[in-house]
Amino acid sequence: MFNSFEDTCRYLDFPEEAIESLAFQYNKIKRCPPAADFICGVFEDYKNDCLKDSLYALQGSFEKICQEIDVHSFSSQMIFYLCLVPALYDKYLARGFSEEIFRDSMLDLRCKLFECYRLYGIWGSFVAVWFARFFNFTLYGIGRLEFAPYSCDFDFSYDGGQIKKGDPVIDVHIPSRGRLPHFEVIDSYKRAYDFFKNTLKIDAKAFVCESWMLFPEHEKIIPEAVNIMAFYRDYTIVHKGLYPEGDDLWRIFYCFVKDNYDMIPRKTYLQKQYAEFLEHGGISGWGQGICPVERVIGEQ
Repeated sequence: MFNSFEDTCRYLDFPEEAIESLAFQYNKIKRCPPAADFICGVFEDYKNDCLKDSLYALQGSFEKICQEIDVHSFSSQMIFYLCLVPALYDKYLARGFSEEIFRDSMLDLRCKLFECYRLYGIWGSFVAVWFARFFNFTLYGIGRLEFAPYSCDFDFSYDGGQIKKGDPVIDVHIPSRGRLPHFEVIDSYKRAYDFFKNTLKIDAKAFVCESWMLFPEHEKIIPEAVNIMAFYRDYTIVHKGLYPEGDDLWRIFYCFVKDNYDMIPRKTYLQKQYAEFLEHGGISGWGQGICPVERVIGEQ
């Protein structure tokens, strides 16, 4: 399954163009003793649970070595974690986790691969630090969504119960894998609750999420975005805020939005509605919401 670097990329459904590009850079690393020795050492230490530093710090050191042999930072970030995928696979099986959850988790690398290419034209990742959460067992892909154990940081009352500050909840993240059908979202909630309760022994009281998708103004901006609004309505919004610099607009337009709105794409309903919103002085934003588990998976 992981007999070569290219096999790992294909397991994660990387396109052949990306595989060729990353393999070219990987071979440059293999031919450089300092870079090759470094990543081999990290692999062995990670496999044997004896890392002497954090993955974030080691990734940074690897990037610096790779820059000396003209391997782009975005490529080296992706290669660093791709080299650890086989070791993580063994760790998943050793813990009794399913290959399905492993693969769902690792598909986040594919999401970040395409984000990087669409924004910068480089096959790699510009946010690979995020991957460390999967490799440290603090984030899991389960179906369409990703989930992390979390302690609620506020009190919340609702019809039928109360969630107190400090109660165990499940933090929800939405990988950029295209459409977000609500039946897939509900399936992910159910499977995540079961995984956390029966495998991780965490009896979560609710799902919590902070995202641009939970921006309350979406009721006015994109009321006909069926999937996004269905996801939004799962949650009660408890906090909200604005992005004066348009921080997350790249997730909608796949380009960095400045003040020249004539240049942004308007191919989808979401893009068209958001472009009009911005042209009329609108400011993008975010929301944080909470969804008691019984709201989406029934009484527990």
